[in-house]
Amino acid sequence: MAHELGFDRVEGIEIFPRQYPDPQSIVHAYLRAELPIAQLTTIELVELCARVPERCPVVILVLDESVEADQIISVPSLLSIQDLKGKSIAVSRSNFGPFVLGRALQLHGLSLSEIKMRKMELGLMPKALFTGSVDAAVLPSPSSRVTLRGAPLRPLFNSAVIPGEILTVLVVEKNFLKLNQNSVVSLLRSWSAAHAEARLRPQRALPLLAERERLSVDEFRAAEQGLRYFSLSDQVEMLQPEGRVARNIEAVRDLQEKLQLIPRGSIIPKVTSTYVEAAQ
Repeated sequence: MAHELGFDRVEGIEIFPRQYPDPQSIVHAYLRAELPIAQLTTIELVELCARVPERCPVVILVLDESVEADQIISVPSLLSIQDLKGKSIAVSRSNFGPFVLGRALQLHGLSLSEIKMRKMELGLMPKALFTGSVDAAVLPSPSSRVTLRGAPLRPLFNSAVIPGEILTVLVVEKNFLKLNQNSVVSLLRSWSAAHAEARLRPQRALPLLAERERLSVDEFRAAEQGLRYFSLSDQVEMLQPEGRVARNIEAVRDLQEKLQLIPRGSIIPKVTSTYVEAAQ
């Protein structure tokens, strides 16, 4: 929206948004140096830094917190998380799906070894559910909302049960950040202007946002209720070296190690409030 409405040009930059079918595609594009800046959950970020530590980026902004947007959706015959035991579950190729599934199972006395994980692209999960080739799937918003639209499926779990654990952040490759600090500040100002527009003139903003996500305006508004946004000023404290984001990343790293999704002793990314402070 910042690009569509020209907020980027006002700040002297031009944003070229690239859309990818799933988070793993974003990770691969970043690792291939196609993207110097990327949107990732801290789950995928921790995985990236564990697998390719030399490409571990810097966290400069919190895009949102999932408060109920990410869900485990099942066929109607399954009534609870305990019913997943022995069943086939679709998860993303990144650690996002296994992490959310692992946490849900952990909270109900089960483990990942007691289910069958089927890794696949997000776009294939609805058909896999409808045809019965999987019994459940871990889906982020808005994919979860689109999948549930008029379908005989059941939500079993959502991110409200694990508050504060799923943050989506903006990360920047270290060398690019060093060479483009002013442009990064302009990017954050453009992002902030787009959020202000959405708050002040929703009748103008919501149709643009809904169309991009292939939702109706009402569906998009409902999907947003599962997310929490933070202003630039809110984030100064959150992005301190010992702040909420750094603590989240450390906890996510520890949980992924416990779930055996990454090796023990994996490095974690640097978090900085420098750019949100400069953008205010």
